[in-house]
Amino acid sequence: MDKPKILVCDGVDKAGVDILTEHFEVEERKKLEEPELVSLLSSKDFSGIIVRSATKITSKAIESSKSLKVIGRAGIGVDNIDVKSATEKGIVVMNTLGAANTTAEHTIALIFSVARKIPQAHISVKNGKWEKEKFVGRELFGKTIGVIGLGNIGKRVAEIAKGIGMRVIFYDPYVDDPRFEKKSFEELIENSDIITVHVPLSDKTKGMIGEKEFERMKNGVIIINCARGGIIDEKALAKYIDHGKVLGAGVDVFSKEPITPDNPLLEKENVVLTPHLGASTVEGQRNASVEIAQKIVKFLKYGIIEDAVNFFPIPEDKRLVFELSEKLGSFASQAFAYAIKEIKIISSSQDEMHITKAGVLFGFLKNIIGSEMVTPLNAEKIAKSKGITVAEKQQVSGDYKTKITVQIVSDKGEFSVSGAIVGKSLRLIEINSIQLEAPAEGNIIFSQNEDVPGVVGRIGTFLGEKNINIASIHLGREKPGGKAIALISVDQMPDKEIIKQLESLPNIIRAFFIKL
Repeated sequence: MDKPKILVCDGVDKAGVDILTEHFEVEERKKLEEPELVSLLSSKDFSGIIVRSATKITSKAIESSKSLKVIGRAGIGVDNIDVKSATEKGIVVMNTLGAANTTAEHTIALIFSVARKIPQAHISVKNGKWEKEKFVGRELFGKTIGVIGLGNIGKRVAEIAKGIGMRVIFYDPYVDDPRFEKKSFEELIENSDIITVHVPLSDKTKGMIGEKEFERMKNGVIIINCARGGIIDEKALAKYIDHGKVLGAGVDVFSKEPITPDNPLLEKENVVLTPHLGASTVEGQRNASVEIAQKIVKFLKYGIIEDAVNFFPIPEDKRLVFELSEKLGSFASQAFAYAIKEIKIISSSQDEMHITKAGVLFGFLKNIIGSEMVTPLNAEKIAKSKGITVAEKQQVSGDYKTKITVQIVSDKGEFSVSGAIVGKSLRLIEINSIQLEAPAEGNIIFSQNEDVPGVVGRIGTFLGEKNINIASIHLGREKPGGKAIALISVDQMPDKEIIKQLESLPNIIRAFFIKL
């Protein structure tokens, strides 16, 4: 019997190729352009393909293959893979979640390079100059480093920084770590000598450091980005370097890669730029190669799926259960932005608990670490790695055949949201023990207020003045004159400033935006 064929591109490390060769027929290629990739996939029966970042797996390439079962990325990002087309064709897309140490070390290297002007001094000496006065640097000992995102990479950066005598503060609403000082985003921006970002690129994080944030920073701040291009506004960064507010920057990732000639950072002398080298170490490439090879072997030989970014086998008659679970998890993570200790999942059906749990945890975590990193398959593993306990319980509901409740527990208190399937509709039916009924979809403004006359009218008038169109309003209250909530479906996403102003209206206790 012929061995399955695997196509390996982009110079994947030999350690992983050796693992694959034990089980499969392996063909290695360097970077492939679309026409050559299409030709290979259409003419040969490849069961799997592994790439790094150079070869792009386009929709056309995916359609050309009649035998492809799995696409592996030897790295985290899957930007070069058309995941949607792969999903539609039933092809599993896997990635690797390692490289924390390599990226953390690159971050530290950039901090030293910027603070001590090492690349500039190197070029100067190579050119036969001896300009000691020009390259006077900054000492890092005793400086405050602000780490945005305390995941695996951010945590390692914080550990190294603390080890060299820096004061470490961090912003991550979902993580606590007593070794470092937790701050609000605004406090971190205002008090850091060095700011480094370690969050995924998402709607929430895109442009999270822009002109307003630079204005609030200390003079002489150093900016580092080894996460994803687009998190820091490159034009704003260049502007505030010119103004002298930013002493310098170390940037490994860009909004367009490879970097384009019109990027404003190219002309700045006190900026150190590297071509997305965060995970590019011998050890990092070897580990990613071995990890993805092992996953491909497990999948093709034994049907075991690990860390797929697009695949979770859900029977068609359980699809609504998964969708409701995902939306409740997503709602909870957007409504309760604190470090979480426990997630309790209560379902009216024990038979589908594994689907419910996967949906809740996927919905909850994708808003925190990004859908690029978390899938229904790896969500529970990631939750446990963050110290979150997951508990599940069956509780029959007399009113609904399918009712799911998500309870979040933290040191700051508790939050709960319940939903149900009504016909083929997904409904929100209870929030913090307050009953109501609202569609579990779309753009929602969640307002918690005192139950007094005129509040809803003021909200409607305010949103009208801000040109925010209301589609529907759904109300609930604990008792007359007590606490009340309103879920306001709107046509467009309001900006943060509008939500802040809404929250300042009389009798409004809290307001925030949720997207389902």
